[in-house]
Amino acid sequence: MIPVALAGAIAMLFCGAVFADDMGMGKSEKEKATMEQKMVKKQATRLDMMTDKLALTPTQKDQVSTIFKGTAEQKKALMVKMDADMKDIRATEDTQIKAVLTPEQQTKYDQMMIEHRAKMDKR
Repeated sequence: MIPVALAGAIAMLFCGAVFADDMGMGKSEKEKATMEQKMVKKQATRLDMMTDKLALTPTQKDQVSTIFKGTAEQKKALMVKMDADMKDIRATEDTQIKAVLTPEQQTKYDQMMIEHRAKMDKR
């Protein structure tokens, strides 16, 4: 039987992986490019909605578009930093979890993580 603290730690690990996946962390370059395309599309949709609902002038529309482009670069830079930070945190977390497991549990844990990553890759 797995101790409650260990079960909680494993659950937190999975939650972190899901969060990271939702944020685009750990994605391949192709997947990141697709995410960028989606972000550009969302910005265009948002700009169209703002133009319609706020009756933006052509000049305002251009200004808002420029703002979106500028913040998109800031968001992208933040995601790159977060990706690196999350990898470091996950590695530390993994090491700490394995330190409390028996060798048999470590083997099962490694297999569990392989299966989890395979499932996440399919998403």
